[in-house]
Amino acid sequence: IVVLRSANYLFEYALDEYFFFGIFYGMILVFIFYNLLMYFAVRESHYVFYTLYLVGIGLYEMSADGIGFQYLWPLAMEWNQYAPGFTLFLASSAALLFASSVLNLRKDEPWLYTLLMSVLCARTVFLVLSVFVYTSWFSFRFVDIIPFSVALYAGIYRWVKGYKAARFLVIAYAFLFYGIISKVSLYFNFTWM
Repeated sequence: IVVLRSANYLFEYALDEYFFFGIFYGMILVFIFYNLLMYFAVRESHYVFYTLYLVGIGLYEMSADGIGFQYLWPLAMEWNQYAPGFTLFLASSAALLFASSVLNLRKDEPWLYTLLMSVLCARTVFLVLSVFVYTSWFSFRFVDIIPFSVALYAGIYRWVKGYKAARFLVIAYAFLFYGIISKVSLYFNFTWM
């Protein structure tokens, strides 16, 4: 949409936008730094997976709002087209590995671990096919709801089976799904939003 505004309005809008970008990306950097410190302190792999998830989400948001192209890869116009797909793949893959690690699926629920790893393999095959064979698939960003749904299912399953620590993962994914539903609703211009 092309809109003509005064210069003062543009400056106020830009300052407000970059202020909130700074808060958002600053929080992501703090969470990344904290989880890396936790990994070096206790050497548990789920801190690395969560860090990779945060990196993926941060880079995805940077590619979606133009900050990545503006500051991180200004000379890589080709990468700007592929960045959202690859960064979402990183986020969803790390989310599956994180859920598997936090929920102790390999040891306690091998079938559920196999399910998560199968979804990870299927998502990887989808990425490879979308890059090299069916390039139109690369714009299907909604496909990442499947790995997040499977991770949520694993958390709910473990929580129902008595693993109390799973409730935190379930609460976190509930907020994530609220954000996904909100974003999809805005994208499709649902009136209740």
